[in-house]
Amino acid sequence: MKIKSSKEAQFLQRKAYNALFSKGTPYHNLVHNLIYQKTLVLIKKYLNPSSRVLDVGCGDGRIVRQISPFCREVIGLDLSEVAIKKAKEKNKENNVCYLLSSFEEFKSESKFDVVLMINFIEHVFDISAVISKVSKLLNRGGFLIITSRNKEALTWKMARLFKREIVIEAGYKTPICEYSFEDIKKLLLKHGFIIKERKAAILGPIEFSQKIPFLTKLIFSFGELFPRMANYMFISAIKK
Repeated sequence: MKIKSSKEAQFLQRKAYNALFSKGTPYHNLVHNLIYQKTLVLIKKYLNPSSRVLDVGCGDGRIVRQISPFCREVIGLDLSEVAIKKAKEKNKENNVCYLLSSFEEFKSESKFDVVLMINFIEHVFDISAVISKVSKLLNRGGFLIITSRNKEALTWKMARLFKREIVIEAGYKTPICEYSFEDIKKLLLKHGFIIKERKAAILGPIEFSQKIPFLTKLIFSFGELFPRMANYMFISAIKK
């Protein structure tokens, strides 16, 4: 299915994630928890008590809740009505605000110190326009943190070889684009960013090891040794 516009991509994303979050709280198996913890470690390096943070595609606010004690203000943004409702229900912090909006339609009079795009960029129609907008929203010296699937990963290459559709973990088909680290690096440089840090996780298919935690953690950690072939990439960049 070829996505023809940003509006179409947003419609499909909203539909998919409303369905996903209506079934409960997703992404709580061992693999997702490992990815989540690695993501948090990276994010916290760039936070301080004066930080103003925007979490794009915040879902039910899991990351927002974890980082809010370390920031001045956190805004969570998502286009799923169900996800934002859950996020607001769980919110107990005074420095947190959740907004129902796509990133393309989001506006802010004040700039941010950190923008998070956690598993987000692969779901947008025009990635260059998105990175350009992030650059305008960030203060000079501000940070953009991206996590995403890696196009060069052995797992996804095998999926394409056998003509399997790549879908999000819960099984809902969404307009996923694929990027390699080099793709993201070129986009970031184009829009005035410098790569600060690159991390990786998961080498090869990991689903079969879910019932063996030791093996799962081993496969997860191997991704750091072979980042070019790893399933997931974790990138931080600074705005010049």
